Amino acid sequence: MSAPTLTVKGGPEVASKLVKFTERNLPDSLKRTSDESAKKLAGIIREAQPVDSGQLARSVKVTPRADRIEVQLGGTGLPYTGWIEFGGARATARTGAGLSRRGLRQARSEGLLSGGRPYVKTGRTIYPALKALRAEHERRTQAEVQREAQVALR
Repeated sequence: MSAPTLTVKGGPEVASKLVKFTERNLPDSLKRTSDESAKKLAGIIREAQPVDSGQLARSVKVTPRADRIEVQLGGTGLPYTGWIEFGGARATARTGAGLSRRGLRQARSEGLLSGGRPYVKTGRTIYPALKALRAEHERRTQAEVQREAQVALR
């Protein structure tokens, strides 16, 4: 006999509305805590980016939400973002396909045709920065929640 299953219709919609309600009604002190953590996170990620033109560092966008902090890196015009963050081999870099003679010479001289960038499963900047700030953010958020609860109970 199989176990009965329960299906809740509209669950994702309810969760989405709950997050929106929370964001609208979040106390200012908690919003400030989240904003401060987001700014600090963005600074750490920006500083960790390799700098050639600076476009990758400028592309860092960090948005605080009620239930998370969203991080974006890269975007239109920065097709190398994933390769910089995670590594791996780019087909063009490995084979030289699609490169002009000048580009092929330059790739060979820079050692790009011999391999690639070592792959890092967790990424080089975003996840390590999140991991480093998580405990501090949680501690500060919990302290603010406790403070807000004490104020509400007076």
